[in-house]
Amino acid sequence: MEGDSNAKIFEAICHLVVKADFLTKQNDFFKENYTTFDGEEENKLEHTEVFNKYIALMDTDIDQKLNVDYSEDQQKAFLLDFKDNTAKYKEINKPVVDQLFGFVDFSEFKLRISEYKKMMDMMQKPNTAGDEAFLAELKKYPGDDDLFKMVMAEDVNDTKIWMK
Repeated sequence: MEGDSNAKIFEAICHLVVKADFLTKQNDFFKENYTTFDGEEENKLEHTEVFNKYIALMDTDIDQKLNVDYSEDQQKAFLLDFKDNTAKYKEINKPVVDQLFGFVDFSEFKLRISEYKKMMDMMQKPNTAGDEAFLAELKKYPGDDDLFKMVMAEDVNDTKIWMK
């Protein structure tokens, strides 16, 4: 990782993606769009449209926050460094790097929203197997909603817990 500016930008992103307002936007987007996905392997045009809206929403939010403290040139330099040194950034904060790739990788996005759909579908079905079996099945799908709940339970101003 080159440059103090790149490290500061990455730290800012790490703090941003765990903030309640960011996670709320992400969770709300999934709630509004998960029904588009039907669990089939085939990708549909509407899946691409939903994905593009998601990228735009997440990028806009991150860009707006970074534009306050960093120039466009600094941000471009960070993106190049991030691309070239992803492994180094993973050593600093793997969950955030994975989350960032989840924003731009269609397969990862589809997996996440499909898991969210499974969780939402399960929550809407009557629980005929008993609470313990239902909760055990639900734990198989630790998606963004669980992360959202964990963050909301924490002090949202204390982002140090998310940094290694």
